[in-house]
Amino acid sequence: MGFAYYKLHRILEAMNAYSMAITLDPGYPLAYNNMGVCYLHLKDYIKAEDVFNTALTLDPYYVRAAYNLSVALFWKKKYYNALKAYQQAYGVNAAYVRKRLKDSKAIKKIKQELNRDPNLLRYRKKGGAY
Repeated sequence: MGFAYYKLHRILEAMNAYSMAITLDPGYPLAYNNMGVCYLHLKDYIKAEDVFNTALTLDPYYVRAAYNLSVALFWKKKYYNALKAYQQAYGVNAAYVRKRLKDSKAIKKIKQELNRDPNLLRYRKKGGAY
């Protein structure tokens, strides 16, 4: 039901359906991921990040949740963490991430922002990488 409501742009009803799914099965990562997508739609990136992390705790190889987490982090301007999430998603399913990023300028923007932040440059020189 949540997916149908989401496709009809009835976001609050979709969220209610996903909440019910989570209540019925708290170990169902798809419900958390889809709830996170609703939060992205509402531009509530803090809650989106939280539920995507929950989905990834339940299934660390859930590429959609990893990719969506990167989107939430990007919009929160947490560029380094967004890049790490993109890399995690890419490691799980490179084809999926390439397809999603094909028309996106997110990676270019992330790298530009990382190069502007001297603190992150200092971290990278100590062994971190992007």
